[in-house]
Amino acid sequence: MSALVANRVAFTQYSIRQTVTALLFLNPMLHCTLRQVRDALLLSNALRYSARMVEEKVRRKLAAILSADVVGYSKLMSDDEAATVETISKYRAEIESIVNRHEGRVVNAPGDNILAEFVSAVEAVQAAVEIQSAIETLNAGLPEHRQMHFRIGLNLGDVIEKQDGTIYGDGVNIAARMEALADTGGICVSNSIQDAVRGKLDFGFEFLGERSVKNIDEPVRVYRVTAQLVDAKDGTHLWAQTFDRDLTIEDLFEIQDEITSRVAGTIADSTGIITLSQLDAIREKPTESLVAYECVLLGLRYYDITTESLHREVRDCLERTVELDPNYADAWAILGYVYVDESRFGFNPQEGSLDRALNAAKESVRLDARGEFGQHALAMVHFHRQELDDFNAAADRAIEHNPNHPYALADIAEKYFFSGRWSVDMP
Repeated sequence: MSALVANRVAFTQYSIRQTVTALLFLNPMLHCTLRQVRDALLLSNALRYSARMVEEKVRRKLAAILSADVVGYSKLMSDDEAATVETISKYRAEIESIVNRHEGRVVNAPGDNILAEFVSAVEAVQAAVEIQSAIETLNAGLPEHRQMHFRIGLNLGDVIEKQDGTIYGDGVNIAARMEALADTGGICVSNSIQDAVRGKLDFGFEFLGERSVKNIDEPVRVYRVTAQLVDAKDGTHLWAQTFDRDLTIEDLFEIQDEITSRVAGTIADSTGIITLSQLDAIREKPTESLVAYECVLLGLRYYDITTESLHREVRDCLERTVELDPNYADAWAILGYVYVDESRFGFNPQEGSLDRALNAAKESVRLDARGEFGQHALAMVHFHRQELDDFNAAADRAIEHNPNHPYALADIAEKYFFSGRWSVDMP
């Protein structure tokens, strides 16, 4: 209730009381009936009701609402109550900091729930994505059974705000329903949010259909924020992808595994977005200044630019690497490829090229039998040594261990062709 309205109501009520008292005291003969007193009190109540109506109108507003909760919170509490309370307190502080940076405020945070409001739908979505990223970073420092994962729902709608800052209404309810529809570590938004931010953000949105939600009369159109990759150093948007598949209960888990493999292959393997962005960073550095991992990246670059001059640089760099770090399996594997090319292309030949290649590939497999490169390198060495039985065995293992590796699949398919193996069952 505004101060002006409150003062007017108080003054009116006081005046009515004083008038009644004066009439009765100064002129007992004056017929101030109970009806008149009742009418005066009714007027007072009407003014009070009008004031409440003014208050309600002033407190209504449009806001972007974020609702979040912890998946499996009850189990975490039953396993270790003290540790869970300590962890969620730390996570809440991080979330509140992010909300504040995006011009929002945390309205309430009972138990494992967090309710926040923003003046901007764009800021709300950016905050939600940043929160999930921060949670993953915090989780990296905890054992798996103590990690906390959040679901987040967002909605843009009308809310009623009380004097204490609490907010109510369908705008809040729909945000809570969006949260319930989100995957672990995911974000679901209503169509009002999606409409408000369309074309303003780099994030993708996948339409999940119209959903009936509890206590809301009309179905709500639901979206989730899709996979993306951003360079943490400068915010450069490197990759984003939406995966559209027809889901049935029977093949749900199979499709989840497939999408996981595709994302991992696209982002993280030797031909993925991360590696390609790192290759750009080392391209101008002199070879002698490269550290072990950068030498391996240089070896991957050699795949695309197979020249004799780069062959010498890569070979020298990788030989230094395995001397300094003899347990680096990937370095041994790529060194095996490079030694093969001494024989295959005549690049910078030294004595015993294929023997050195075989030893390097075997060492890689010994160190990491399921690594990204070891079995593939061993298969290539056996092929060029014309040891076809050993080639086939190593090639099969390479495909089994890394079925989404494009270099390995292309290379092995070519060798299958030349060895007369026309049909292969894929894992």
